[in-house]
Amino acid sequence: KLHPQGCVGAPDLVVEVLSPSTAYKDKKSKLKAYRAAGVREYWMVDPHLRLVEVCLLEDGDGFPTVYGKEDTVPVSLFADLSIRLQEIFG
Repeated sequence: KLHPQGCVGAPDLVVEVLSPSTAYKDKKSKLKAYRAAGVREYWMVDPHLRLVEVCLLEDGDGFPTVYGKEDTVPVSLFADLSIRLQEIFG
């Protein structure tokens, strides 16, 4: 997807940090738009609740898997990559 003029096409992974004023839009309309654009994985990070919702848009059913601050989140795009949320949320 990387060309001399920049990135062409939809990103494979989108990570949104939710705020109370935009959470509904991020979870509803952006999710729909990202799926239509071909984004493969969409993460919604709620820093207040210390949760991460992961939607696998390419092959998944679209329902998020929810991870809490003590969990480790696998990144489906990379078999050997996972993120410990304790390191993110403290």
